Amino acid sequence: MALITPDKWGALPPRKTRPFHKSSVKGIAIHWVGVQVNGDSAEITRSIDRYHRETKGWWQIAYNATIGQDGRGYEGRGFRNRSGANGSGRANRSHAALCLLVGPGQKPTDEMIHATRDAISAFRRLFPAALEIVGHRDVKKRTECPGDYIHTLIRDGVFDPGETMPGETPSTTPTSGYPVPNRLLKRGDRGDEVAWLQYQLNKHGANLKIDGIYGPLCRAAVIRYQSNNGLVVDGLAGNKTISSLIGAAL
Repeated sequence: MALITPDKWGALPPRKTRPFHKSSVKGIAIHWVGVQVNGDSAEITRSIDRYHRETKGWWQIAYNATIGQDGRGYEGRGFRNRSGANGSGRANRSHAALCLLVGPGQKPTDEMIHATRDAISAFRRLFPAALEIVGHRDVKKRTECPGDYIHTLIRDGVFDPGETMPGETPSTTPTSGYPVPNRLLKRGDRGDEVAWLQYQLNKHGANLKIDGIYGPLCRAAVIRYQSNNGLVVDGLAGNKTISSLIGAAL
């Protein structure tokens, strides 16, 4: 499951961002909306974004990502930037905020649970030591978020990608959790789309650090992949190279 990027779900650019410091990050706090929600998950995410910007006066949507009941994930602040949703500066520095688009009386669907696990996998690739999965109530007093049922799922390890879900066997082809690129990638580019590229190249023998930076080693790995797969060898990750990697990942 790749998160849908803000430009694709209709977010305005953030007024400001503040990156995580790797040494401070402990894990992810799971939230809920707090009221029953139904309908298009992209529209729900847009409405949260508008509320956080216009009513709260925040820089952008406060969550790092949202997950719909249909299993679609939406990048908010992204996993490289601090949350604004956990209730304190300390909690925003230590935990990303992942919001499940459900409320009281609504249970997470299987699709939502799988997408949440994928998103947490992607977060852990950026912050391998950040293994905590907690409920919002665990990092902020005087809140019931994310509700008793979801909190029990958290405590039971249901959202932990390192645990096998009941009735399943471990996947041999895990998804990257990073957004699939929708633009030409070249040396000097940065971001989670480059991280997706690095993850896929590593599956074909590269040994890249997944840091989201298209540096000389990443370019060399692209050239090797292009040469080995009958593509134009130019060191640019364009449509044909990305499509080839997508096909190989299926």
